[in-house]
Amino acid sequence: MEGVTLIKDITHNKQLVQIEIDNLEQLEENREDILDVIIASLRKDDEKITLEQLEQELEKEGIL
Repeated sequence: MEGVTLIKDITHNKQLVQIEIDNLEQLEENREDILDVIIASLRKDDEKITLEQLEQELEKEGIL
């Protein structure tokens, strides 16, 4: 994406996203999508559970 730069550390892990001010207005309409991608990449190594496990956990806590 033009105007967006990913900055990596010396081990090539993504660390920062740099967005040029001139492109900020253009990216505004895609803001939620950009944030979703950033959050998903941060959570990619999180423990995964099934929907059934989530429902059971929420029932146990009295949320469902």
